Amino acid sequence: ALNSALERDVKIDMVLNHSESWDLLSTSHDGKFDESLSDQGANVLYKVSTPNDGRGTKLMHAKFMVINDERVLTGSYNWSKTSEFGKFENLIDFKLKSLAKRYIAKFKKIQSYGGTDGFKSLLAEVKKKKGMGPCFFVPVSLNRQEIMTLRKAYKETACQR
Repeated sequence: ALNSALERDVKIDMVLNHSESWDLLSTSHDGKFDESLSDQGANVLYKVSTPNDGRGTKLMHAKFMVINDERVLTGSYNWSKTSEFGKFENLIDFKLKSLAKRYIAKFKKIQSYGGTDGFKSLLAEVKKKKGMGPCFFVPVSLNRQEIMTLRKAYKETACQR
């Protein structure tokens, strides 16, 4: 459905957990779904954070979609084949502009993690540590190219546990 929407020039913005698609320090990636959407023009960002180190870094667990600034789909549904065919999930459909406005604000907050300089400052820190860190950092939203750049900057042995 998302591919069809992109073919109709529908604007799509999404933020995914990096752990579900990209591991910042891993060279493997099997998530062709998000790459395909990005290649077709969707604005796909990844909330990148370090594993919970006791300082409160959280996984993004928000699962919602806002359509045309007035319709909100939200619930336990994970937007995956497993959720569609292998689990009991719920998805609530609200058509309420005031609610959509609140979800849009939440999305923009998630989308802006790290601010405009999040990538630049993280990359500078990696270079300063000669590719060996930082191993813990505040969450930041990055696109695919920024993640690839950081992967190249980190040494393979960085942050091994």
